[in-house]
Amino acid sequence: MLLLYFKATVVASMIAEKVYPIKSTTSIKLILCLIPLAMLSRNRLTMPWKFYGFLGAVSLPYLAHAYLTGFNYSLVRQDLVSLASVMVLAPLLEYGTMKQAERDAFLKVLCRLVLILSLSGAIAGLVKMELLNRGIYIPMCFNEREEYPGGTALHTEYNVYSLGIFLGLCTIGWLKRREENPLISTFITLGIPVILIALLLTGSRRAVIYVLLWILIWGAHVSATLFKRRAVAVGPKTRSLVLRGTAGSWLVVLILIFFNWRIVSTSLQGLFTSDEGSRIQERASTMMGAEAIETRLPYWEYFMDRLGQMNATALLFGGGFGYIGEFGHLTGVDEDYPHNFWLSSMLYGGIIQVLLIFWFLALLYHRGLTNGSVGILFLYWLTAELLFLSISSNSFFSSEFVLVVTFFLFQSSVTKQTSLEMGKNATRHLSQH
Repeated sequence: MLLLYFKATVVASMIAEKVYPIKSTTSIKLILCLIPLAMLSRNRLTMPWKFYGFLGAVSLPYLAHAYLTGFNYSLVRQDLVSLASVMVLAPLLEYGTMKQAERDAFLKVLCRLVLILSLSGAIAGLVKMELLNRGIYIPMCFNEREEYPGGTALHTEYNVYSLGIFLGLCTIGWLKRREENPLISTFITLGIPVILIALLLTGSRRAVIYVLLWILIWGAHVSATLFKRRAVAVGPKTRSLVLRGTAGSWLVVLILIFFNWRIVSTSLQGLFTSDEGSRIQERASTMMGAEAIETRLPYWEYFMDRLGQMNATALLFGGGFGYIGEFGHLTGVDEDYPHNFWLSSMLYGGIIQVLLIFWFLALLYHRGLTNGSVGILFLYWLTAELLFLSISSNSFFSSEFVLVVTFFLFQSSVTKQTSLEMGKNATRHLSQH
């Protein structure tokens, strides 16, 4: 059980790196600690060769160009570290060989950790913004350039912070129906409004999109559930859910009464109407105007110019990573990129790479949608990360968490297929006797 908690902590640390101002080497250090523990704990370590094969095929153009260019760019080195980390982590998680009870326990622990990290990060962000409004600065929030994050963000990459706490919001639906611990149920009840408010006050326009998407998806899910239950009798599970929700709502009311609702409402109003809150609202108001894309237009226009200069071979197989330096010259930095992993894929790997990634994602979505609620949970995480990669990142391999989620999706499907095959074999064996 201790090892199961440790494995979940390794994966959750990738969320912690998004939420808190900590270095991105945390998960790598945990992985290195995990290796001896995994080797000492069990003898059933198996290499997920099929997953390696699929991911290897998708990353082959990237790896080939990285080898040919000699890893000249730090962006490429970071992506290679992400790939290597997940390749090491995949067999050590042993997700594909876990029994059903172990897998359920692992996912519950992982979701709890993600929720706690996201909720604590949201609370810390709200406190940090309140202190900022009072002119108080937290030293650890400064980056190496002595820049201080605005809003609720705990570090200057406010888009990354908003993604981290949003991933916690994505776990709530899955965890709420399975959680039996009253303390965690309380966290879930209180966590939804806290995370939503923290998201809206990050200063990230993407966070507003996350909130709208979550409301639409959650509303559709609740409506479908209620409509489905109209034709069936109310069972003990439904009664338990209603009682738990009612108890949680009363708990919120009692807490607000205890702390004096006026104090709470005044504090929230102060956050939104302060100078920092007004700045965030002004930024959010630009979502529907030209300002929403003006920061990306120069990148995308330069991408089109560079694409027009590529010959037929480069269009098919890509032209390597020279574009990173060229985009850097465009914006006055050492390294830059189109801020869309599809466009970067076209530049370094050509049509072949774009088609490989599209095929891989289509396969993962198909497997996730046919793998029940577990697959849907992973797809929520994957979709949130892909939205981020499509507006901010250089490649599909820039996020360790994306690659880990692809592993979960792939192995969940493999496990389900194996279980079905075992059931068919058992049925066939019984029919023969």
